[in-house]
Formats: sequence, structure tokens, C-alpha cells
Amino acid sequence: MIEKKMDDNELESVFDAAKETASLPSSDLMSQVMRDAMAVQAGFAVPPVEARPRGIWQELFRVLGGWPTMAGLATAAVAGVWIGAFPPGFLPDLQAAYLGADDAAYLIDTAADGGFDLVEEAI
Repeated sequence: MIEKKMDDNELESVFDAAKETASLPSSDLMSQVMRDAMAVQAGFAVPPVEARPRGIWQELFRVLGGWPTMAGLATAAVAGVWIGAFPPGFLPDLQAAYLGADDAAYLIDTAADGGFDLVEEAI
């Protein structure tokens, strides 16, 4: 078989002839295609989500920033309790500074078993 090379003018004339003879799809075909497309799209529809009322804790949780913020707050609370119960040596003795060494105060004293005992000393 011998291939014939076409120049640009001959190729353009072939394309123009194809454009003139191109037929459009019938309106019945187009309406059937649209009905099928609408049926398929209806299967993808997402049902509307009903808004549930949020409680005060859920709203506070959302406003503060979620789990990362709550984890930071919990860590700060635990650190505060730990430092308050077992103050490091470089911190000043606030009881002696503000109440005086001989004044009675409510003290939290850690028991040997790790529990907390509330002790009241007499004046």
C-alpha cells in the first residue's frame, strides 16, 4: 500500500467537508442522556444533616480550640498542682513571707501514702 502525503490545503478541505456533513444528535437522544444523567446524580445526593443543639461543654470545647488546647490546659493544671504540692527549693517560702513564721494557717500536707490531709493548727 502506498501512502500519499497530503499538504495543508488538502487537509483543510477534508476537515471543512467533515464539518459541513457533521450531524447533530437528535433531541430524543439528548433528552434520554439528560434523564439518565439526572438519575445518576440523584444517587449521589447527600441527605441534609440536622443541626443538633450543642451543650455548654461542647461549645466551650469548640471555642477554646479542641483537643490541642484542652491537652495544654490539662498539662498546665497538673503542673500547677504538682508545683503547689511539692515546691522546688529555689522558690521562696510564701507562707513565712506573707503569714509570718508563727501564724497559723490551713496547710495541705501530703501524707506518706500520697493522699492529701487538711491540717488546721491552733494559734
